[in-house]
Amino acid sequence: MAVVVSVAAILSVLMLNRHRPFFVEIYYVWQLKMELNFINAKLRHIETSASNDDQTALTVLCYYYQASRQLWTLDDNLISIDTLDIKQNKLIKRLSLLNLDISATDYQRNLLKQF
Repeated sequence: MAVVVSVAAILSVLMLNRHRPFFVEIYYVWQLKMELNFINAKLRHIETSASNDDQTALTVLCYYYQASRQLWTLDDNLISIDTLDIKQNKLIKRLSLLNLDISATDYQRNLLKQF
C-alpha cells in the first residue's frame, strides 16, 4: 500500500509542476522518452514497412531518428550516434529518391496505430 501511495504522490507532484519554468525541460525529456518507447515497441514492424516505402513508416522513422539524436545529445550519450548517423543518412537518401518531403514535424502518435 505504501508503494501505491508513494507513486500517486510522486505523480501528482509531477503533474502539478510540469508547466513551471524549472520543470519544463524535465517534462519535455520525459515526454520525448515516452514517445520513443511507444515507437520502439513497434520499431521492427515500422522498419519493415519503411523498407517497402510506406510513407507513414518513413515519417515515424524520421521522427524517431531525430528524437533519438536529440535525446542522446542531451544525455551526452554519443557512443552510438555513429550508427544513428548511418541510419538517418540512409533514410534521407531514400526520401530523396522517392521525392518525398517528410520531416519530424509530420509525426503524430496516432500514426503508430497502423503498425
